[in-house]
Amino acid sequence: ASLSTVVFGEGIEVIPGGAFYGCEKLEKVIFSEGISSIIGDAFYNCKALTAIKLPESLERLSSRAFCGCDQLDKSFEDDWTFEWDDNYNFEYMVRKSY
Repeated sequence: ASLSTVVFGEGIEVIPGGAFYGCEKLEKVIFSEGISSIIGDAFYNCKALTAIKLPESLERLSSRAFCGCDQLDKSFEDDWTFEWDDNYNFEYMVRKSY
């Protein structure tokens, strides 16, 4: 796909798993406030994606949401911690409370 920019408008609350899976030319994603969850492999293998700013409204972030985004600055993960399921597998990260 040749998609290079995605802008999420108001009213979007969840970005589903696999929504932009393999969009290798995706460079820029603009998130609006109101998004609460990014599920599964939403941006898996978006190799051209270099930077994002997550909205304050985001509560749950899949641990694999940006997997394979090799150029992405993932320093945002410092503000998140893993949430474990009953089998001690992490599926989501939740924002750290300070």
